[in-house]
Amino acid sequence: MKYTSTVLALAVATWSLLIAVNFAPAQGTAFTYQGQLDSSRSAANGNYDLQFAIYDGLTGGTQQGNLLTNSATAVRDGLFTVTLDFGNQFPGANRWLEINVRTNGGGTFTTLVGSKISCGFAVVEFQQAAQSLTGLDFAS
Repeated sequence: MKYTSTVLALAVATWSLLIAVNFAPAQGTAFTYQGQLDSSRSAANGNYDLQFAIYDGLTGGTQQGNLLTNSATAVRDGLFTVTLDFGNQFPGANRWLEINVRTNGGGTFTTLVGSKISCGFAVVEFQQAAQSLTGLDFAS
């Protein structure tokens, strides 16, 4: 009798898990970016306007998606966190992130030197790892 109860409990648990997996929401396109901003070789503090754009090449690339502006982004001890959503702009090819900054409500934006960083392959690797772990195809 104890064996039957254990098998029944495992069957119910497995069935519940399969139901949960089938109704799991798809991964969205937003991601969190954490950065560090220095001003005159010291950690920046205050509110800054930040712009973000992604490109399909490090130099001479074409901008993909919209330019995103995060106004009055809090920067404390040089650190900031923003949520970015460029939409479906990560087809598996590498993308480079460009960051522009100005003081809150200030004049023109300044492109941060060396701010174009590769950001596409990590997303693809995460998706592939998730698919291989579960054996499910989330793309369909």
